Order: sequence, then structure tokens, then C-alpha cells
Amino acid sequence: VFVAVDKWKNFRLDRPLASTEDIAAQALPDAAVAMFLTTLTTAVAFFATAICPVAPIKMFAIFCGLLVVFDYIMNILLVFPALCVYDRSIQSKGPQGVSC
Repeated sequence: VFVAVDKWKNFRLDRPLASTEDIAAQALPDAAVAMFLTTLTTAVAFFATAICPVAPIKMFAIFCGLLVVFDYIMNILLVFPALCVYDRSIQSKGPQGVSC
């Protein structure tokens, strides 16, 4: 989430007059790649722990690996649309009209 918001803010500061669609088209690929790489390394580490013969540790490792993958998917599907809605509301009302 922090990577996505930071990328969005940086692109918005660099291009204050750009449309929301332009900012999303530039910020999403950069943030998605960075988040994917960290997700991949974390998930692989948890799935590698699943070779442990102790059942509770094995189940915990599989659960955490899947949790990290689904967290990435939820971030891509929810955070960027939320940032688009937030950015449009700021662009239409100005920063004084948004109360978050």
C-alpha cells in the first residue's frame, strides 16, 4: 500500500495538471512491479518453509505464503481504484473539499 501511495504522490507532484488516468497509467506499472518483486520473494520464502516435516509449521508456511499472494492481488484490485477515486475528488473539489 505504501509503495502504491508513494508512487501516486510522486507522479502527481511531478505532473500537477495531468489527468487521473495519466497518473494511474504511469504509477500503476511502477508500483505493481515493485510490489510484485517483494511479494514474490516473501511468498517463496514461506513456501520454501513448507518442506518442514512438522505439520503445524508446514500449514503455517502455506497459509502465510498464500496470504502474501492474495494480499498483493487485493492491493492491485482495491488500492489503485481507491487512489483514482480520491484523486478525482481532489481534482474536482480541491484539497479543501476532501475530508480524509
